Amino acid sequence: MSTKSVPDMVDDVLQRHHAELLSQMQDWLHNLELKLQKYGQSDPRLLPHPLYGPAVSHGQDSDFTRQKSKEAVTDEEGVSKADDEASAREESSDEGNRHHVEAAEQVPTLRKPLSRSESYETAKMQATYVESWKNLISDSLDLDKTGLGSLHRKVSAWAYRLANSTHFNAFFAIVILTNSVYLGAQVELTANSGTMFVHPMWFIIHLVYVGLFSVEIMIRILAVGPISYVCGSSWAWHWLDIVAVMSSWVELAADLLDNSGTYSAAASNFRIMRIFRITRLVKVVRSLSLVRFIGALRTLVYSIADTTKSLVWALLLLLLIQYTFGILFTDAALDHIHSADAVVDAEKMRRYFGNVWTSTETLFRSLLGGIDWGEAADALMPLGEFWVRLFDWYIAFCSFAVLNVMTGTFCHSAIKAAEHDHQTIMQNRKRFKSLLSDIFSKMDVTGDGKITISDFEKLFEDEDMRAFFETIEIDAVDAWTLFASLDVDGDYIVSLEEFTERCMQLHGPARSVDLYAMKQQNLRVKQELQELIDSQKQANERLNYLLHVVIPPLTPLPSVQGITTKASFEV
Repeated sequence: MSTKSVPDMVDDVLQRHHAELLSQMQDWLHNLELKLQKYGQSDPRLLPHPLYGPAVSHGQDSDFTRQKSKEAVTDEEGVSKADDEASAREESSDEGNRHHVEAAEQVPTLRKPLSRSESYETAKMQATYVESWKNLISDSLDLDKTGLGSLHRKVSAWAYRLANSTHFNAFFAIVILTNSVYLGAQVELTANSGTMFVHPMWFIIHLVYVGLFSVEIMIRILAVGPISYVCGSSWAWHWLDIVAVMSSWVELAADLLDNSGTYSAAASNFRIMRIFRITRLVKVVRSLSLVRFIGALRTLVYSIADTTKSLVWALLLLLLIQYTFGILFTDAALDHIHSADAVVDAEKMRRYFGNVWTSTETLFRSLLGGIDWGEAADALMPLGEFWVRLFDWYIAFCSFAVLNVMTGTFCHSAIKAAEHDHQTIMQNRKRFKSLLSDIFSKMDVTGDGKITISDFEKLFEDEDMRAFFETIEIDAVDAWTLFASLDVDGDYIVSLEEFTERCMQLHGPARSVDLYAMKQQNLRVKQELQELIDSQKQANERLNYLLHVVIPPLTPLPSVQGITTKASFEV
């Protein structure tokens, strides 16, 4: 009969159960690894999924399991028969584990899930994983491409670099500007000569310009592709270029049909296309906008273009107002004209308010200064004082209310368009960055490109420096608060890059993206705190359970077959 105490027997049983659970877990992990090997080796180029952390050696885990199993079944010689049977089961399980370890050395290892604090690294690994898939698909597509496709890509890359170069845009800006001068000179000489005969020199010059414009369009199409060219962000300008070049080729064809100097009917119809020459003048603004020194002109053009939507609705509102008053004045004027005593001033009233169209036109011209609105008001004098005062009220209402509101709307639209223009934003960003570099140079007395808290405190006391930070809307209570905000890496030294980037980020009031980022960060901190609280509660519950199980049972158990055992044991 074994003399082991009850706690020792309970401990032996728990160890055996623990070993059996480890063995079952090992079998399950082995089957899972075999499945991962089956699906993961279908393509050797696939990368492991980034949502798993560092690999855990399966062999080491198996060794640990074997060691724990051996410890669980290694007891004294006086162990009972049940212990011997458990040891035999553990030895057979150990043999199976050894087989699993040898097979696991040939399969991918499992990875531990990443913690919440490693979310940025997880996102970067996810991006790498997606990029690997993109490269894999791109490589598979490249295998099917011939040498002609490679040549097309090279030509497209060359055309893209050429189309976006400053020299290319400046050259065609000069070409378009000289073409505009050529159009004006041709029309002027034709008007002075009194004949429509096309001189051969004009034909050659026109052919050169059309050829250059056609080459420009071909290069831009090769650079971005046909679909992107006609449907991209600058589709309006591109369609304008296509229409202008096509009209120029049609005009050249008309000149060829008129070799004798006299117009045929077909050539005369073709000459209608000359109106498309005006589209080349519009292209001047677009081409010259690529040059930096006329950025103000580009801002004006885009601001005016952005106000066209508001202009349409403003004109519609003004037309409705004038149409309403036109009906009133026309109806009153016709009643007076058709009356028996309406003989005097009838002709003047007909001239200004004879029908609805005439009345609406009179109201429009009176409001915008096309005619003297006093004469139109005097024409209503035979109708009575009421109609004259109604006309005066119409002029006052439209002049002070409608037109001023329209002007404010146009100004607001123009300002918003200028603020959201991409080129303007980039220019303002470069200008602001240059200003920050100058301020940093003033702070950096030693010239080593670094500012310490001592240097910053000295300059922060300067009223000009504090006024500068207030100007760029960067408010700080003291120098240390602002210095800590500018120090990104936390090395207590602010470099030029840190100063410029952080000032640009802190510039102005809080934006929606900043508030959203702060909200997400607060939610993340809240979740982590809740997880910490839950973990602490679980730890307290386990500790209370252990204290309840281990400490309270201090009373001795009854003797079994003459053997007295103690329920208490030392911890």
